[in-house]
Amino acid sequence: MEIAPATADEIKQATEDAKYSICDVPAAGGGRQPLSVICRANTHEPIREKNVAINLDRKTSRFLDRPDLMLRRFEPIAIVGGGPSVKRHLADIRRFRWVMAAGSAHDYLVSQGIIPNFAVSADAKAETLEYYRNPQKKTQYLIASVSPPALFDRLADYDTYLCNFNEQVSPEHYRGERAIGWGCMIGVVCIQMALWLGFQEHHYFGYDCCVEPNESHAYPVSDHEKTEIMNAVIPATQEDGTVFLTTTALICQMTHFYGVYRSPDAQFLKGYVYGKGMLWDNIRQSPPEMRQWLEAV
Repeated sequence: MEIAPATADEIKQATEDAKYSICDVPAAGGGRQPLSVICRANTHEPIREKNVAINLDRKTSRFLDRPDLMLRRFEPIAIVGGGPSVKRHLADIRRFRWVMAAGSAHDYLVSQGIIPNFAVSADAKAETLEYYRNPQKKTQYLIASVSPPALFDRLADYDTYLCNFNEQVSPEHYRGERAIGWGCMIGVVCIQMALWLGFQEHHYFGYDCCVEPNESHAYPVSDHEKTEIMNAVIPATQEDGTVFLTTTALICQMTHFYGVYRSPDAQFLKGYVYGKGMLWDNIRQSPPEMRQWLEAV
């Protein structure tokens, strides 16, 4: 997909958002400055708008109409992303009664005998359909209205809820239906979805925010997706000299992860990060007062 240069408004907004960043990068004139990132969708806007128009006509239950929203659940939930470290923590994940699969992690968890209670998808790209080849009757599917219509077709006989997420299309395309959530990647969205569902103790798996030398995920993904990620890899050196292989998108995910924990929602959250990736390492080095919200396990 051809990417257009950033507009003046986008640069201005990214610069404003940078003051909330937890990542510093070298400044052109010397010294360091907060990282600013401009996020772009991986599908063209007309495709997203068309998907929303088709999917809103469905009789699929709306997530915001659920009667159990915001009712506190006094149990922890494991939220599982796709980072390479997941494969080393399957036994840990199995200990949880409640499991949420973030995006492409769904089929991998099922293949390992872990049936997620919830699966969240916020992606409009066609490959999203490949993440749900093995849907489960015990799983509740929370699917963005920008998703390929074929995904809703595949999940028609399963417990599915349609969600509208902010900034995926212009608000008027939601026809007055409310949009929720923010963040550049599915892992950040899942934190908010778990909060909506009443979970306040979160255990994050696969939130590595980095890749391994030959692996972008804990499981195989399409050659196109893996190549796209691995070609974008850059080294990131921590203050103690540790080097992680990451991408701008994964750094952005880490920044948005902290954004949730710096928001008013953080008063309801306690998070535990597993996996010894770049996010884990940042939390490990964080000030002691951070540990009332976040811990590296």
